[in-house]
Amino acid sequence: ESLAVRGSYTGLSGNLVVDDLRAELGEQGRFVLPASDGHAIPLKSVQARGRYLAHEKSLDVRALEADLQGPTVNLSAIIDSDVGSLTGNVKGSLSNVPIDEVGHYWPKAWGTDAHQWITANLSDGTLRRVNAGVSFKTTEDGSFELVTLDGDMDLDGVTVDYLAPMPKVRNVAGAITFDRKRLKIEVSGGRGGGLKVPKGHVIFTGLDAYDQYAEVALTIEGPVRNAIELIEHEPL
Repeated sequence: ESLAVRGSYTGLSGNLVVDDLRAELGEQGRFVLPASDGHAIPLKSVQARGRYLAHEKSLDVRALEADLQGPTVNLSAIIDSDVGSLTGNVKGSLSNVPIDEVGHYWPKAWGTDAHQWITANLSDGTLRRVNAGVSFKTTEDGSFELVTLDGDMDLDGVTVDYLAPMPKVRNVAGAITFDRKRLKIEVSGGRGGGLKVPKGHVIFTGLDAYDQYAEVALTIEGPVRNAIELIEHEPL
């Protein structure tokens, strides 16, 4: 709907500096993420500053703030080009994302295994904050490789399906830390199977392998009958 850019271009060096870029895309705005198999995220508006150094073939996004039709994102990135390939490092944070809409903002290609588990096993509630760091590279044939991924999330009012068909733990507050191989959920509240779950953790390892492993340690409070039914539940 509108675009404003302020900056400078130096012809001899080919360097471009953007002091301020503002774009309004409106309620139907979308942005297709690179190397994401066409994944389009909602994008209402964006403000950014950075520079492109022609000789080094390097793009430095020093700061970017965006309204993703409700949730907000802040990030920085450095992307370098060399003979048809790209390498990049991206760091950022995302705020106030409904759990059931995480898949709209996190493409599968950017952390396939962690993405698959979180979108399949978390529901309801809100991700109050997500911090993440990603490094990636592309090759001359256009293939995309995620080199590193790590981050953490704050949860509120979330349902966790930690080990189907065990009873889900509902109304969870807590935190998640994750990388390409491991995902840890620290629970600081919730209920499941007629029991209170005041604290505990669920750790998944082997996210990058064929088989995954779960370590579940939950403190439970409630009637003895409910506790016995829980520990007799499949697949225990």
